[in-house]
Amino acid sequence: MRSRHVACTALVLLLGAAEAWSGEPVPLIDPVALRYAHPTSETRAQSRVYTAKGSVVAVDEAAKAFMIKPQTGANLTFLTNERTSYRRKHEKPVFADLKAGLDLKVTYVFEGRTQVARSVVINTPAGGTK
Repeated sequence: MRSRHVACTALVLLLGAAEAWSGEPVPLIDPVALRYAHPTSETRAQSRVYTAKGSVVAVDEAAKAFMIKPQTGANLTFLTNERTSYRRKHEKPVFADLKAGLDLKVTYVFEGRTQVARSVVINTPAGGTK
């Protein structure tokens, strides 16, 4: 701890000498503040990945969006894009394969206030396919 104090003191003295020599103020950057700087809550929320499980309630082909009824809570609507991946056991489905009643696991992120699906896993019930 003492060495950090000495280093910070030396930095302040060095910047003070530079200011005196140049005649112009030298901006002081607090190294401790930089070390403990955190992203804003909005940035943190947009980079966080969420997961939801539920059954498909509606599919909007034109908007490339779908809505699921999760196990708890209100219905969730997800937009898809070219980076959204789709998976199903032994198959490579596409957006057009989404139909009402399918059970899904959706991994998504927020882009602004919009939920964008990163991956959609279509769950196959035991003993058959839907």
